[in-house]
Amino acid sequence: MTIPGPPRAWSERFLARVESLGVGLLADQMRGAGGSARVRDVVVAPGTARARVGGVEAWADLAVFDAGQWERAEAALLPVRDRLLAHDLPPDVDALLARVGLPLLPGQARELTLDCACGRADGACRHVAALLGAVARAFDQDPFLLLRWRGRDETRLLARLRRGPGLVGPEPLSARGFWTEPAPYPTPGRDDLPPDPALTGLGGSAPDRALERALRPLYDAMTAPDQG
Repeated sequence: MTIPGPPRAWSERFLARVESLGVGLLADQMRGAGGSARVRDVVVAPGTARARVGGVEAWADLAVFDAGQWERAEAALLPVRDRLLAHDLPPDVDALLARVGLPLLPGQARELTLDCACGRADGACRHVAALLGAVARAFDQDPFLLLRWRGRDETRLLARLRRGPGLVGPEPLSARGFWTEPAPYPTPGRDDLPPDPALTGLGGSAPDRALERALRPLYDAMTAPDQG
């Protein structure tokens, strides 16, 4: 029986995946170039990663998930929700997302756009190699940068996972809805008015009926709608 070894670091998995895409860059090449002191100002943002390599800007753009795709992704991540909330990105995250068609690591070459200010058309230059190697090293220090590259940073993702499935609150009021005057209450009609207790309390004797006839016009006048 073969005993599986420990999962590879995110950097190794990322570089192996990029090499497998056939973009013209080898894992060893990217790994070696990424550790150079000439690589500075490495930034990973939603949809793009960039760095300055020896005075030349290099970029790597990755397709981000849209809102609907992120809903599917968050549902797929529920089996490892507790680990994510503990700020741990387990290695099986990529497989969980791949099952719903949303791999965390780039699954196809068309998802990854490489570009460099040096002018090489295909982006497979030494500057881009250094950028990707440096980005891979950053993933080992903070794996949640992979999620950020796909369009969702750690703070927002964890906030949504804390709610749990189906715990999304009501939509907030829009500015228009907040300032719109509420509809007025309807003016009650005669049939909606409560009976006058002074009249309904009268008995059925002749003096009582006479008193009711005398008081009825006064009550009707008092309860008649305002004619303005």
